[in-house]
Amino acid sequence: MSVPEQLVTDPPAIDPIDETTGRPRRTARYAASVVGVVLVALIALFALSDPSDDDASSPLVGTRVPALSGVTMDVNGQGIDSFDIDDWRGSWVVVNFFATWCPPCVAEHDDLVTVSEWGTGDGPGRAAVGAETRVVSVVFNDTEEQVGAFFAQRGGDWPVVNNAQAAIDFRVSQVPESFVIAPDGTVVSHLRGEITADELIGIITQASGAGAADGTESGGEQGSEENGDG
Repeated sequence: MSVPEQLVTDPPAIDPIDETTGRPRRTARYAASVVGVVLVALIALFALSDPSDDDASSPLVGTRVPALSGVTMDVNGQGIDSFDIDDWRGSWVVVNFFATWCPPCVAEHDDLVTVSEWGTGDGPGRAAVGAETRVVSVVFNDTEEQVGAFFAQRGGDWPVVNNAQAAIDFRVSQVPESFVIAPDGTVVSHLRGEITADELIGIITQASGAGAADGTESGGEQGSEENGDG
């Protein structure tokens, strides 16, 4: 009588032995589990977060604007140039983080054009708030080709900067996000999600003091314009 062949199975996975302690090493397995849990939590956070929720005040409001500089993209025939937000001291500045693949960014672009026209050149904004109001766009995970085509189609003649560090310095988590900077370099407002021209103009007018007499209201997160370094 022949002996039945024994079933051959792969041996169970065994954690490598730590030569110092003589115990199995489970570090890699535990690390992988922790990373997986963190990734799931982050995905859930971004999925459930409301981009327009401004209940929690931005830590940047009331502080000096973070450094923002770089080489501008060649959009709308402007050519390549250097940009430094400190060179715009004395003007109101709207810093807008955007991407061409972001629907709210596309929707708000016409409003940014309106704000730029209102605040520069012969626009009424300069006389209304006593200084120019300028716009700068910061690209968020996008290509120069896509950005160039976007501005060529939709207009806008302000600087566009591709600076990945800026999103970290401004603590941007998702686009669009916009910041209003006072002429002295203080961040006076932070807006998450799609913005409108009326909202931005209202914030600037109110923060400049020009809205006090006519009752103009502002939106978004606002803080003091004063800064001890300015």
